[in-house]
Amino acid sequence: MQNPRDVVQKMNDLDFYTPHDIPDSIKSFDSDIRQLGVGKSGKNGSIRLGFENDATGKTIICDQFAEVPFHIQRVLHYDMTFPDMAYLYIISASGGILQGDRYRIDITALKGTKTHITTQGATRIYGMDSNSATQMINITLEEDAYMEFVPDQIIPYRNSRFYQRTNLNIHDSATMIYSEIIAPGRVAMGESFEYDICYLKAKAVNQNGTFRFADAASIEPKRYDLESFGIMGEGNTIGSVYVVTKEENITPLHEKIKNAIKSSGASGGASTMMGGGLLARIVGNDTTQTKDIVMNILRHAREICTGHITPEIRKS
Repeated sequence: MQNPRDVVQKMNDLDFYTPHDIPDSIKSFDSDIRQLGVGKSGKNGSIRLGFENDATGKTIICDQFAEVPFHIQRVLHYDMTFPDMAYLYIISASGGILQGDRYRIDITALKGTKTHITTQGATRIYGMDSNSATQMINITLEEDAYMEFVPDQIIPYRNSRFYQRTNLNIHDSATMIYSEIIAPGRVAMGESFEYDICYLKAKAVNQNGTFRFADAASIEPKRYDLESFGIMGEGNTIGSVYVVTKEENITPLHEKIKNAIKSSGASGGASTMMGGGLLARIVGNDTTQTKDIVMNILRHAREICTGHITPEIRKS
């Protein structure tokens, strides 16, 4: 775990919050902000979380820190079929992410822990007339740890620009299920694919730094016709699920995921990754359909990787 004093010192440095590899397509929006500028008080938000097992084998929080607008609820253990599993909701006191915001999430799961992490609702990226917003997620899973990180959908508003970088450090004996969903925008407000760019990038290595996978999705609706054949067609919501797990879990899970996507009526598929894992990509007709598919994949993954079933995840 990090020394809290070291973290406070780093928080005085904007580089602590900013991904090191921001692509040129995001940098092109760099400009001064007339309101609160990048790095000003209230523009940076961070979370630090550490999990361990107690003497009974139940997963608990052993290290935590939250900087506004983030807030961390207490861990819940409500799943009677998997009583050691810790459920945690990440909450934001802000209505959404604004221009110039720089967010960072650091999570470490120690040996043998079992965690499910989600958000209280969608991540809304507000419209911008200058600059952009970024979020960096760093997750480390130690030996035999199991984690599900399944936030609700990202909703990019008209004229928004967002870059998210996810760094996963997953032990060869651990299992990580990580998902992303990108909505077309505020559909009920007549906004669909009116944002400037939403760029999501993920990379995983093992405990020795050996490469496991890398993936990126850069969506620029104003530059490309997303409804054209070969891009999104009649779909409007993109879902991605990454499952990094032991070799023996991959073949049975691959079949389950392919069948789940096929039976849903959505477009998509699943492929194996060279570093030991699976990637599923879904193009759904709406957010509800895509979220249902993601949760169905999660259920299959948990059952195959842990032998447990997944209960309904309550958000209200």
